[in-house]
Amino acid sequence: MDSVEVDSSGRISLKQEIREGAGIEKDVVLVGNNGRLEIWDANSFEETIDNVDLSVFFK
Repeated sequence: MDSVEVDSSGRISLKQEIREGAGIEKDVVLVGNNGRLEIWDANSFEETIDNVDLSVFFK
């Protein structure tokens, strides 16, 4: 796992190979759960979440 540095404005910078591997083009979505943080390309996240049946959690 790569470590990241936070700049004085609280931002992190992802290496180009990580952005390319994750398909990140411009906008991102941050998802956190159980001490884990995921960074998604915003369009990919929307497409993925649209295909998830959340009704199984509300029975």
